[in-house]
Amino acid sequence: TPLDIAPLALADADIALDFGELDVAGLPFKDVSATIALKGGVLLADPVRAQLPGGPVELRASLDSTAPGVPVALRLRAPGLSMRPLLERLGRTEDVTGTLSLDADLTAAGRSPHAWAASATGHLAAAIVDGSIDNAVLAPPFSGVLRVAHLSPDLMFGPGRSHLRCAA
Repeated sequence: TPLDIAPLALADADIALDFGELDVAGLPFKDVSATIALKGGVLLADPVRAQLPGGPVELRASLDSTAPGVPVALRLRAPGLSMRPLLERLGRTEDVTGTLSLDADLTAAGRSPHAWAASATGHLAAAIVDGSIDNAVLAPPFSGVLRVAHLSPDLMFGPGRSHLRCAA
């Protein structure tokens, strides 16, 4: 569904937000701060900072309602999120530990989230370091490939844990 972005050209604003805690989709963000500016139809949120259960996150987002194609940009940095508290807060029971680093720098264009997803370019990187994962979590995603190769999942994923020095 296209978003009505016409109102962005009607006013200018400078907003500073600070929240002790903000719940987004069941995930508590603490120490949230955001600087948001709207000038001449260009919306900029920079910086947006928060503390997740597993560590810090920083975001920069922009949307230019005056430019052809309505360009949007998103930069996300989360250099060291502890996996276990993050998964617990998301209600996930997978036994995964380690430090997750996220880095995204994406641009897109369009008037809807669907158009943004379809036109997104840039980079998105995720890495887990110094972690471990229960082999029962690893087996299902790989079982089809192993079955085609006539290999038993137990051959690669027996009982126990797999250690992740770095998975990116």
